[in-house]
Amino acid sequence: MSTAFELQIYQNGQWQFDSYFDDKDTVVSEAERMNASGRYSGVRVLEETYKEGTNACEYHVIFSRLGKDSGASNWRDRYQSAGSTAEPMDDGDVARRLKPKHRPQPRKKSNPIGLIAIASVIVLLGIAAIIGLRSIAGTS
Repeated sequence: MSTAFELQIYQNGQWQFDSYFDDKDTVVSEAERMNASGRYSGVRVLEETYKEGTNACEYHVIFSRLGKDSGASNWRDRYQSAGSTAEPMDDGDVARRLKPKHRPQPRKKSNPIGLIAIASVIVLLGIAAIIGLRSIAGTS
């Protein structure tokens, strides 16, 4: 059995994912900090428990704070009841979601033909500059 904690924020009339945590105390303190900042209409923490034996995942709301201006007085009606069982997940789903979503793009390798062309242009500009300076100075 593995447990992960999901921090969600309430914006634009719906709950949106913010981040995942492995430690309950850390996620609750982060949720309290975010709630105290007043930046979001609401903050909640879901405890996500995956059971290998039944291949099922259960969600429980362990922390929830909504502001007065959130307009979400009936959010419990729109959300599944606590402890409901979601669709089965395979063993790698939780691990995949814990990985960072933004991966750096691989750098493009330099094209040798492009490097040769740039070097040729630089050499030709150098020769042209030398010839131009000599003609201005009056020497041949």
